[in-house]
Order: sequence, then structure tokens, then C-alpha cells
Amino acid sequence: MLFRRFRKTRASADVKGADPLAQGAQSIYGAAKKERWPLTHIAEQSGRPIYWFAESMLRVVSVFGRRPDEAEFVCLTRELISGHTLVEDMSALVAPDPASPRFIDLRVSKLEQTRYSDWARTVQ
Repeated sequence: MLFRRFRKTRASADVKGADPLAQGAQSIYGAAKKERWPLTHIAEQSGRPIYWFAESMLRVVSVFGRRPDEAEFVCLTRELISGHTLVEDMSALVAPDPASPRFIDLRVSKLEQTRYSDWARTVQ
């Protein structure tokens, strides 16, 4: 299964020192190209490989975000982000219904980036 999800870890404390999702995805894409991961081809076929890796990271590892009116970060589970769309600059998730929650300031820790890389290297 291509998008097997790792078990979610920890809580909002993981956000300290975490990179913006776009930066994490760029780093992952750089490693993928350098190491010639099979996923690189899929990502490049999308026409937006960094965006592709950001969306993939949302499905595979723990990514954090917060609602605009709250200071606390939450781990973005599949249930929370179901139906949401990642914006072009990868900084927020928006729902089709304006009354639904929106998540901003998306972050991914170095540990989760490492976990994603470890997972991605196993995908054939």
C-alpha cells in the first residue's frame, strides 16, 4: 500500500523547532532526487513535486497545524483534514465549506521528516 500511515506520535510539543511543511517537503524532495527514490518519478510526474511530497507527508507522518483563532497546535489526523485542500504555498489547509475548520502554520518536525524518508526509501 503506497500510503501506509505511521502511528501518530506525541502532541503539540513536537512543534518546537519544526520546519514549515513547505520547507520540509523541499528537503525531502532534495533527498529523493539525490538518492533516486522511486517516489521521485511519481512526484515529478505531478508537475509539482514539492507540493506532492507535502501532501504525501500529510498522509504518512505527523504534521501539525493550528486553527487561525487558536494558539495551540494540533496533530492533523486524517479525520481532521478530511475534505481539506492544501493551499499552493503549502502553509494552510482549507475546507470547501467556509464554516468548516481551517488549519494554518503547518509544521513538520525533523524527526517526522526522518520517519518519512525512512518510509519513502522502502516504497518500490
